[in-house]
Amino acid sequence: MMVSFKRKRLYRVGSRPLDGAVDDVKALAEAVWFRGYRPMRVELEQLRGVMSREEFQRALCVLELLSQYPVCRRETARYLQQLARHFHPELLGNDDTPVQGRYSPSKCPTWA
Repeated sequence: MMVSFKRKRLYRVGSRPLDGAVDDVKALAEAVWFRGYRPMRVELEQLRGVMSREEFQRALCVLELLSQYPVCRRETARYLQQLARHFHPELLGNDDTPVQGRYSPSKCPTWA
């Protein structure tokens, strides 16, 4: 499978259990918080096409969690939360949107 370097970090975060991806999560956090990395919707659509539902959901949950830390720029946080909301119906069905419109990590049954 070929994944571009641009999406490689996000792919690695989602493609395996988080306890095995700690360094990748740290690198992703640094990229989002300090280097302004914001995955484009089309980028996530492409990843969705090469990842399992569980893997994609894991990556999206990590992005949403990163958006909640105070170190995350406000506009980046809003952007990441909008991305999560965009994919929410596809991943979790059309049930009620989580509190405050956020994609709730508690609804992610696949953290392992």
